Amino acid sequence: MDYILIRSRRKTISIEINEKAQLLVRAPMRVPKYEIEKFLVEKDSWIRKHVKMAEERMAKAGTIEPIGRWELRDLKEEALKVIPVRVSYYAGIIGVTYGHITIRNQKTLWGSCSRKG
Repeated sequence: MDYILIRSRRKTISIEINEKAQLLVRAPMRVPKYEIEKFLVEKDSWIRKHVKMAEERMAKAGTIEPIGRWELRDLKEEALKVIPVRVSYYAGIIGVTYGHITIRNQKTLWGSCSRKG
């Protein structure tokens, strides 16, 4: 059985199936390899069941193609046509005003707003 071994300063052995249906084994630094192998044999049915579930999820999900620079630009332009109209509509309904709307390639700080706009 193939697995990825991650040793760390922990007290117990744990197993995890990642999104790629790979088995990750986390173990304390000093636990010998034969103990890890014994643990995996004991958990064999759990491992097989969860690997199968992860593989099924991967098959259903398929692959996601990355968005190219031009597609991203087109999506941004389309969003800037639609979003201000909707924001204006709902701002009128709830009785608030807003400053300006920008669309950026944010890594963090999604959906941020303030009283100042």
